[in-house]
Amino acid sequence: MFVLEDNGWAESTPESQHSPIRDLSDRAKAFGMKAVKADGQDVEAVYKTTRQALDHARSGKGPVFVHLSTVRFGGHYIGDPQVYRDKDELRRLQETSDPIELVREKLGLSDAEYEALDREVQELVDSSVDFAKAGTDPKPEDALKNVYA
Repeated sequence: MFVLEDNGWAESTPESQHSPIRDLSDRAKAFGMKAVKADGQDVEAVYKTTRQALDHARSGKGPVFVHLSTVRFGGHYIGDPQVYRDKDELRRLQETSDPIELVREKLGLSDAEYEALDREVQELVDSSVDFAKAGTDPKPEDALKNVYA
């Protein structure tokens, strides 16, 4: 499964200025790959689309290209002042397109419920990071395992 988080930018250049292809999933089709798309700001749509793609790949039907249209709220790098972006548009997108706020609204979570879930998720992330840091490095002979060719 190949996933493209397409935020429409290449560093500080809009995608439209460097790519002649308007729909990047067409690149996958050129290689005979199944291509699926979803709104990357919609948590439920991303789940359903990636689930479908994963089922397709695991069933042996071949690779899948998942094209997720997203919004880039931050700069390309830490400290990027984003002088190339319209500040009003960016502010509007932050207010209307935050996937966490969108799913919170869809689920109708109260502040208390949201805060409890946020704490639970943060604890899960922290324990996952600790687990990963305590892990061992992979063996060199495993470097090419599970590589699609």
